Amino acid sequence: MLNFRSLLVIPVAMAISPIAAQATPIHWGNNLDAALNKAKASHTLVMVDFYTTWCYWCKQLDAHVYPVPSVESALSKIVPVKLDAEKNGLSAANKYKVTGYPDLVFLDPQGNMISSITGYEPAPQFTHDVNAIVTRYHNSLTQLPLIKQELSKTPNSASLLSKEIILCAGVNDLSGVKAALPKLLKASGSSPSIIMKAELAVGDMYSRSGDYGKAVSHYKKALPLATEPKDMASTRISIASCYLQQNELKAALPELQAVVAIKHCPPSLLAEAQQTIPQIQNALKGKN
Repeated sequence: MLNFRSLLVIPVAMAISPIAAQATPIHWGNNLDAALNKAKASHTLVMVDFYTTWCYWCKQLDAHVYPVPSVESALSKIVPVKLDAEKNGLSAANKYKVTGYPDLVFLDPQGNMISSITGYEPAPQFTHDVNAIVTRYHNSLTQLPLIKQELSKTPNSASLLSKEIILCAGVNDLSGVKAALPKLLKASGSSPSIIMKAELAVGDMYSRSGDYGKAVSHYKKALPLATEPKDMASTRISIASCYLQQNELKAALPELQAVVAIKHCPPSLLAEAQQTIPQIQNALKGKN
């Protein structure tokens, strides 16, 4: 699911984590091609920090997030690059459809976009998100060959096909997803839960790549299959997030109102929806 809070243009209070120990500076690169070559040699990801000289939140990342030891540890697992989106990073920013700052884009060694973090995040959330992106990528690299090997023996296994889709989606392998998803839908052992997880993973993949229309399509296919309050709420929040990315406030609002109406909705998701609904309503009033 997208970082829902970072989608809102409305300012929020910063949570700044104290630095527990003297930090070792992150070794930033300033050349994307060199970074990709380094990533190929080390079989890891590149994180591109697209910034501008006038961006307030970019400066807050530099001052209050990057010096934190947990963040340094997370970034030590990848190749970090800083590019001024209006100067040396202009062509790359256009290529990866960067429109707001800061925008942190994660690339595989071939330069394919794997994920992104949009906007400012305090150090604990940033650390969590970076580690999750790196873990998902390396899990896909190590597990996907094994799943494909098993599928060669049992090609109609719904469980294996679902795992293949989730792993392919985790590294934005669109061709792998397109090949496996129709097979999963036809497989005899495909349960609603198995299909739901696959559709959600595909939706997340399209969300990360900025194709929000396709993401919504897959989220909406997953929604009727969700039976647990957590799955229902998180799926609707994902749909709302996509609408907000496209500035479709009227479409996002009923999705969040539906979250509030879900019985036994997890408190964190309920609070997220309840806090955002009035902000959207106020923004809609301002448009009238």
